[in-house]
Amino acid sequence: MSRRILCFSAYGNANLRATALIECLRQNGYNVVLPSVWGTPGTVAQLVLSLWPYLWAALTRRVDAAVGFKPHPNVTLPLLVCRLRGLRTWIDVDDLDHAYRQGFLSKVVECYEKPFPRLFDVASYHNPKLEPHLLHHLRCRPDRLLRIPQPGTDAARPDGAAVQPATDGTPFVRSLNLATAVAIGGYEAYRQLSAP
Repeated sequence: MSRRILCFSAYGNANLRATALIECLRQNGYNVVLPSVWGTPGTVAQLVLSLWPYLWAALTRRVDAAVGFKPHPNVTLPLLVCRLRGLRTWIDVDDLDHAYRQGFLSKVVECYEKPFPRLFDVASYHNPKLEPHLLHHLRCRPDRLLRIPQPGTDAARPDGAAVQPATDGTPFVRSLNLATAVAIGGYEAYRQLSAP
């Protein structure tokens, strides 16, 4: 019987890292459950509107574990519901979205990013510079952190050559799903979630 994992992506299929990790889980034999996503991809409207189908899925879907991509409220609140249901939970922080904004909006995003990653069973990230922030500012436990390098930013292909980011998402997703550290890391994160 395959394991079922419920996946919440802050920006739906506009998040290339989420798409790649989801595909990695599928390639490793996991039954990936994706709830409906409402709103225009990559917009604030999508963040707000997708919260409702995500919460419904968190309450009703029969799964073994849940994973969220980016610590936005439309991801972290459904993950908390899954945790309250007794499911193993994994958040992929990816990067600090508040660092890409300025002023008041940056503070708002930082406030909603901060409290959640430490509450889940696994918190993954790709940039090694993010680890101290996760440990000290977000207060994640070291034994729950998992670094999953990302080609094109901080990893190399198995042959040692640098992987260049693509403007088209498909080659990027393929590069993440070959014999890369992300594929190994995605599998390892789910293995940790499945542990007793």
